[in-house]
Amino acid sequence: MKNTNNIKENKFKNLRVISLSIIVLMFLAAANVSAYTLVEPINISKADKTAIYAADIYARLCTCGSVCCTATQYYNVCHEKKAIGLSCSKPNECLSGNCLGGFCKAGDVCDTNANCGSGKYCGLDNTCHSQKPNGEACSANYQCTSSNCYKKNTICEPSGFCSEDADCGSGKYCGRDNKLKKIMSFICYSKKDNNADCRLDNECKSSHCISGKCLEPTCGTIVCTDAEYCENNACKQKKASGEACKDNAECSDNFCVHNVCRAEASYCGDGFCDPGESISSCPGDCGECSSGETKSCTAENGCEGTMTCTGGKLSDCVTALKKCSDGKCLQKTEKCAEDVKSEKKAEADSLMQQAQAALNSGNYETAKQKATDAKEIYTGIGDVNSLNEVNSLITNISNLDKGIFEKILGAILSPIGIILIVIIILIVIIFFVFKFLGKPAKISLKVNPDHIPANGKTAADIIVRLSNKMGGEVSTKEDIIVDLAADSGTIKPNRVTILKGKSVGTSAITSSSIPEIVDVTANCPGLEEGKAKVTFTSVSAKFCMHCGAKLITEGDPCPKCGKLPPSGTDTKVCQNSDCGEVISKQARYCRKCGAAQP
Repeated sequence: MKNTNNIKENKFKNLRVISLSIIVLMFLAAANVSAYTLVEPINISKADKTAIYAADIYARLCTCGSVCCTATQYYNVCHEKKAIGLSCSKPNECLSGNCLGGFCKAGDVCDTNANCGSGKYCGLDNTCHSQKPNGEACSANYQCTSSNCYKKNTICEPSGFCSEDADCGSGKYCGRDNKLKKIMSFICYSKKDNNADCRLDNECKSSHCISGKCLEPTCGTIVCTDAEYCENNACKQKKASGEACKDNAECSDNFCVHNVCRAEASYCGDGFCDPGESISSCPGDCGECSSGETKSCTAENGCEGTMTCTGGKLSDCVTALKKCSDGKCLQKTEKCAEDVKSEKKAEADSLMQQAQAALNSGNYETAKQKATDAKEIYTGIGDVNSLNEVNSLITNISNLDKGIFEKILGAILSPIGIILIVIIILIVIIFFVFKFLGKPAKISLKVNPDHIPANGKTAADIIVRLSNKMGGEVSTKEDIIVDLAADSGTIKPNRVTILKGKSVGTSAITSSSIPEIVDVTANCPGLEEGKAKVTFTSVSAKFCMHCGAKLITEGDPCPKCGKLPPSGTDTKVCQNSDCGEVISKQARYCRKCGAAQP
């Protein structure tokens, strides 16, 4: 019972609290009815809610004077607008309509020009000011209605205003503004082309205003008349015919020919062969020949030469040839016969001197050779006197050489000489035997048998022998290693050592499975290479060489008699004339054709 009463009491307390809350709310609503006016509900889409900051939405929400709804509140909940100095996030929250830097400020307060309206700018005092008219002082273009605060006097001037050409860009000049009749004002104009009207030089692209026209000066800074020409930037009177000149422009008739003013370009008899004139039409001016023309002639030395036309006249005859004593004309770099003969005689005389010197020193062979060479040259040039001298010298050399030969021969044929010769020959033979015949010089190589089946199993012996230069077998005085190689098959071992005092080494080669002729080589540094050949023969038909039964694989035991193929190095040829297979001498049947053997 006690618990039930407590529950009832709690419910009653809650009911009283709710009732009092409703009464308070009604009182508050009644108290504020005169200060707030409800706005007719507005249906706002989700997209409109995101743009609630727009002024037209606020205009629809704010309907009661100083009361305005926030952007995040809908359904007619409004707030008092804020006074200057209070924090804000949007202009509509402020009574002044100016939310600057997060605080409500007076309507003309600013940080930048963007905070001010059209025709105004933000001053140094952070207050919006009206832009200044032309003629007032300024410090920046944005302070002027013309947007031109002229930098030289810091005064607002009309747009495009200038006081000198330097204020204008390239290709422009500073001139009076003709539109302003009463006010003296200057603006930039584009520079004028030639022949345009002008008053000053700076108005022209050519930088020259001459007689009220923009012109390119023809003489320094001036323009000459048709009766004048320009010289050293000064106009001078043109010259009459006959006066000296350098250019057509200096002459009144405009013809300066050969540095003289004339009435026409050229004429016959003026002493110059001008273009259009020739030897035939004006010989007085053009002379006897054309400039550069050449003619053949005979020079003073009798050789062919050339005359060249210069200034209308032919030059003297000149030649690049020289005349030889035999009457021939040769190039100056070539030699005449007499020159060649003279050089040859000098060469032969030098050889004679060398021969005489060799003879005096007892070198008869050299003396004879030099004298013979000199004789050949003397004969070629036909020098008879010198030939007699050289022949006498050769005879003298031969006689002296013969006497020495006879003495040497007599000494050799004497008993003592013969004994010495025999001893020398024996020494040479012994030396040759020990030097050459007793030393290995080459490798002799033999494969036995030289025909084996191409079955990849059968082997043949490789016999390596050392021989001297004469081909005789010779033993080595030290161990020699010989490397073996073959085009096909397998050599084991492929390196054979022939021991000191021995002359023979052996190895073996196993055939490949391809029928072919294989080159086998043996090499050792300092020795001539040894070569041999072995033939791997076809094994398409296989027969037992003991009983003649057909084999499954050659080299394996016979399936009939159980024997292996006979071994050994001795061979014979199958008696079957159509076969000719090389087989073991012990074979009773041919391994290839199966024919019985004797």
